[in-house]
Amino acid sequence: MYHRHMHTSDAVSTYPRRTRKSEVWRSFEIETSMAALSGARHESSGPTVLFLHGLGSSSDDIADAAEHPDLRTYRIEAIDLPGHRSSQWRTKNEPDSVLACVELLSEYVADHIDGELAIVGHSLGGAIGVLLADRLGDRCRGLIDIEGNLIDADCAALSRPTATRLDWERDELFQMIDEHLAGNPAGGTQAYLDRYRGNVTDHREWVAYTRALVDHSADGSLLQQFMALRCRRTYIYGADDPPEVVERLVPHGVPVTPIPESGHWPMYANPDDLHDAIASDLRDAFAA
Repeated sequence: MYHRHMHTSDAVSTYPRRTRKSEVWRSFEIETSMAALSGARHESSGPTVLFLHGLGSSSDDIADAAEHPDLRTYRIEAIDLPGHRSSQWRTKNEPDSVLACVELLSEYVADHIDGELAIVGHSLGGAIGVLLADRLGDRCRGLIDIEGNLIDADCAALSRPTATRLDWERDELFQMIDEHLAGNPAGGTQAYLDRYRGNVTDHREWVAYTRALVDHSADGSLLQQFMALRCRRTYIYGADDPPEVVERLVPHGVPVTPIPESGHWPMYANPDDLHDAIASDLRDAFAA
């Protein structure tokens, strides 16, 4: 039996909510042994969903899901990964930031989530989600990977260009990112460019994440671990620019869902279809 050591009413302090459609979507800040974490929670009596955002994004990416008729029944825990919003490391961890996040989130799940859960991870969050789902074992009913890093080709847009250097200055790094994505016609790209600077509070963590993602994706181990998960695993991607990994997943029977009029960031380009896909995958995960 799993016991939640902290509750919103005691050790978790809430701070003023960002503008939300749902009155039950509340921002929070939590101190753990490894990091100070910010995030948002949608309270419900249903099963728990842990949402992990991508590089340069935040817990806000899942906020509108609380209004979806088939998602509002879930308890949604959305975490801002260290280096984003108010989340920051308290201790210097191992050089692999992806593995450090797996350790941090394992602690969070043990202290704040009762029973079984499903994980929804986008991009960086998808890679972390693979390793976390494996760590949680039977507690994890499903992993929904949205454009998550699984193979080397998934690093081409942001991670590999960043990982070529270790000494980026903040403005210099962001200028490179802007130039690299400029003119990308895929749905959601411009919306990402309009907001990522406000989400990233420590650009050094950006660099650390990209180095770890390149290392984990290059040898194919993330894909192998994804395929070996005991829970239900599904993959969602933007139809404007289908990732190469889709061709490797389909022959193995992994359910894949394209989101029309979207690239790497379907939550910005076509949230309605994305939420429909997430709802369908969660229904199957918890029914299995």
